[in-house]
Amino acid sequence: MCLVSAINNATSGLRAIQADMQVISGNVSNAAVDGYTRKTLDLSADTNGPNGAGGVRITGYSRSTSDAVAKLLNQAISDDGLHGTQNTYLTRIQDLLGSTQSNPQLSQALSDFSATWKNFAAAPEDNTNAQQVIYKAQNLTRVIATLADGLDKINSDANLDMTASVDQLNTALNRIHELNNDISSAEASGQSSVDLQDLRDQEVQKISSLVKITVVQRPGNRIGIFTPGGSTLIDSTANQYAWNGTDITENAVIVSGVLTGGKLEALLGVLDQGSSPATLNDPGKASTYKIEQQLDMIVDLLANPANSFAIAYDTPAAVGIEQPASFFTGANRYNFALNASLASGVSTIKQAAAQPVADDLNLETRSISAGNLSTTNVSYTTFANAVIATQNQNAKQVDDLANIYSTQKDNYTKRLKDDTGVNIDEEIVMLTQLQNNYSASARVIATVKQLYDIINALIT
Repeated sequence: MCLVSAINNATSGLRAIQADMQVISGNVSNAAVDGYTRKTLDLSADTNGPNGAGGVRITGYSRSTSDAVAKLLNQAISDDGLHGTQNTYLTRIQDLLGSTQSNPQLSQALSDFSATWKNFAAAPEDNTNAQQVIYKAQNLTRVIATLADGLDKINSDANLDMTASVDQLNTALNRIHELNNDISSAEASGQSSVDLQDLRDQEVQKISSLVKITVVQRPGNRIGIFTPGGSTLIDSTANQYAWNGTDITENAVIVSGVLTGGKLEALLGVLDQGSSPATLNDPGKASTYKIEQQLDMIVDLLANPANSFAIAYDTPAAVGIEQPASFFTGANRYNFALNASLASGVSTIKQAAAQPVADDLNLETRSISAGNLSTTNVSYTTFANAVIATQNQNAKQVDDLANIYSTQKDNYTKRLKDDTGVNIDEEIVMLTQLQNNYSASARVIATVKQLYDIINALIT
């Protein structure tokens, strides 16, 4: 090998080492950044020099990947998005109902109302007992109104959450379309696209949290994203979606049933109005609808003139200013109220109805069904207890699943980071080796220079 070849080889080695040191420095400085993958320098022998020996040539940059683990992680992110969102909303319903407390407000209100009628029946002439009946009746109507408002707030928040989530889906799809173009252009011009690919992976994970997807590699290092059923989210172009308050649409076509998994399915389930038996049987779906139907059933049982409570109150004869009928008024959770005459004191409670109503309230032989809950041999209070117990059971099932999938997501996140992330210790070892190699290449150049000096001295 001639001296020129030697110095060319050493110089190319120095350039490669410097570039590799920059890559390692970038790895170390970004080691804690979420989504960053370890980068490496791609080198090849440069055969264009004299006698085919020209040192090394930088051909590009690579990043650590693990397609199998990334696929599993995306699936786990979707499952976590679905069950985690369901858990969030069922927890809110539990808090509203007070179902984790020892005396949930709905059960307590019905129990107190029944107890005051029992006391009133024992001493109907006692005005204090009559006033307690009025007070507890008003409290029951307030509790049901509060629950109705609370459920409406949950539905409203879910609606806003859906709007924001669909916007997030559109933004991520548009960003992937841009990154596809940038990556393809970079590679066509011989530039590195590894950082752009990291950014694209992060957008894919955002979409995975919203809907279950399949990622397909396309020419030019582009990707296409599809639903498991084969519907396109993005390929040559990015689809755009809208939420109309009832359904998710794409170009005015309803696609709610296509976008399964992830947060979108969870929110659709929260807002579902009992669309199918399967939905009603799912502990995480039609969550507010089922409670709303059960509240309306309680109102109907107490306010409907055809039902036993109203019959028990209405049938005995009224005396003087006693309210003759309609102790409660209203047809649903929104307008359920104590009769205005009783509330204002214009009328008094019918004393002759005290015992029949007390008996009706404590009757334990009813069969009551509402909101996918069927009960037998219950009173009004024990039906309310069943509502609370069922809600707790559903919330427990969803919470268990949410914990499972959250743990699964965390495990796959760690696996992917272990496979593709930066190990600081390994990078420091590599950096030390490169420093030694740099010193060796520098010594080669220094030695060649000394030889040149000696040759020049001999010639002259």
